Amino acid sequence: MLYGIDLGTTNSLIGHGENLYTGLVSSAVDIRNGVQVGRNVFGEDIVSSYKVNMSTGQDGQLSIKASSIILKDLVKKANLKTGAWCSDVVISVPAKFSSTQRQAVAEAAKLANLNLKGLINEPTAAALYVCRDMKDLVVVYDLGGGTFDVSVLDSRIGLYTVVASDGRILAGDDFDTALMEEALKSRDIKIRKRTPAAMAEFRTLVRNAKEQLQSARCSQFIEMSMFDINEPYELTVDTYCNIMKEVFRETINLTEYVLKMNVPECETPKLVFVGGSTSCPYLREWVSTSVGLPVVDCDINPDLLVAKGVAIYAEMLENGVVEELVEDVTRRLCIEDNMGRAKVIIEKNSIIPIRSSIQVSNCAKTRYLELRLYQGDSIIAKENEYIGTLMYDYGMEVEADEGEVEVEVQVDRNGLITLKGIDVLTGLAQDIKLNMR
Repeated sequence: MLYGIDLGTTNSLIGHGENLYTGLVSSAVDIRNGVQVGRNVFGEDIVSSYKVNMSTGQDGQLSIKASSIILKDLVKKANLKTGAWCSDVVISVPAKFSSTQRQAVAEAAKLANLNLKGLINEPTAAALYVCRDMKDLVVVYDLGGGTFDVSVLDSRIGLYTVVASDGRILAGDDFDTALMEEALKSRDIKIRKRTPAAMAEFRTLVRNAKEQLQSARCSQFIEMSMFDINEPYELTVDTYCNIMKEVFRETINLTEYVLKMNVPECETPKLVFVGGSTSCPYLREWVSTSVGLPVVDCDINPDLLVAKGVAIYAEMLENGVVEELVEDVTRRLCIEDNMGRAKVIIEKNSIIPIRSSIQVSNCAKTRYLELRLYQGDSIIAKENEYIGTLMYDYGMEVEADEGEVEVEVQVDRNGLITLKGIDVLTGLAQDIKLNMR
């Protein structure tokens, strides 16, 4: 059996085919004791929302370790449920995740002693579930706890083809922070009282009040005794909606841009809401009105859509039909030229797997050719996300402009990058080392 895992910022799930083997499992971890804990547990050893810091660099090691604990816990729960002994998994990741971040997820799976068989973008997974019986053109608005993705997927001819995808590190955690800051500002809470323990407790109370307000559609009162304030803070519907629109305006702008650039005016895709943050009726009403699209009325919790989709994807992968039925896309990949500009190797929203190449040469006498690799849309290289530095070894020092190399780049179905360098004069090839940050 091959398990499908939704490794979420706030909650995670595991399943296969039509079955989910857990409910929402908190992604919080007691890092000292190496165990998963509930979302309302707080303390100096409790880590959460680490997914947004996922990377293979030193700063991302905590995220990798915490993720491995959750992955191991999910598989253990699933094995107890199914009676199987399975360690093969496919994991969903934000569409915005770079190759470096995807590699970090792979390292987390390895640390958990799991066999990673594939990665799938979260909005693609959700669309797989939604479009099983409804063959249509959809735009997936995926707003979770840590990331936002928007993807356009066309399943009208029976294939699942991602037309375009984009995203941001922006989601429910940012909204919680903005609500907290408004409350702290209104009561003039001094910095000295904002201890880590007090802030962690207050964040939990704010998040709970936010969810209660979304459900009851009325004001909620939040205790502030941890700051030595006796009178609770009133979170009103008006305050909630104003801050929501301020925080999430960028998601509207990005959705409209993706639609404008990739969907003809004669087409009217349907809007699919995915992720826990879209449970809010105020947000749904605002987004659907702003983009002017009909909404797909899903009969399940939006928190479960990605998990449902990745469970189906796991079964498809197990049955060997993924390559025939699912087409996903990659982000724009470029290198920095000697003027600091982004020289494109692979265009944004190219269908993966894809292979492309570019010819480059050394601008100074050297033995090693170093090229900085980025993912992103800016024409200025450093304004994009740095992936790593390509290191090509000429084998000896060569004069400036005499070391011409064809750099071949391949992005596989999982969004992971492999590199090869070919000496133009000799035809000799070597795998290029990519020094990650």
